[in-house]
Amino acid sequence: MTLSLKMVVVPKEDQLNPKKNVALSFFQLTYGAISKDKTQPQRILSAFLAISSFGNIVVMTFTASRGLLPAYLNDDGYKFWLILISSEAGNC
Repeated sequence: MTLSLKMVVVPKEDQLNPKKNVALSFFQLTYGAISKDKTQPQRILSAFLAISSFGNIVVMTFTASRGLLPAYLNDDGYKFWLILISSEAGNC
């Protein structure tokens, strides 16, 4: 979701108020209009934030393991096994 879309939907007064959460206001104005439950926009925003955080952790862990694990195993003389494993993984 782009910043410009939120700026069009959320009123200027809410954007300039430092105590107001612009993302929550956006979800209240969009998803709150189609739901009778007043807490649904906040729950949807919380779910999106949780999924985004989890994805970030998974990507960072995967990125770190691709650089650190082969370097660590190479120091111990396991380079042959890394080449074998990576070539077999490519054949899947």
